[in-house]
Amino acid sequence: MAARGMEHLFAANRDEYLAELGYHWEEARETDRARSCFIAAALRATVSAKI
Repeated sequence: MAARGMEHLFAANRDEYLAELGYHWEEARETDRARSCFIAAALRATVSAKI
């Protein structure tokens, strides 16, 4: 599963790939994990935009 591989490969900077992870979790039909990643990515983008 791509999402598991990405989480392992990019563990040190996972936050930079939250949207991509969300996409792959969604493709794997892991909707709770996808939602969590999408929400975290949106919050991160919002905070970045305010700086």
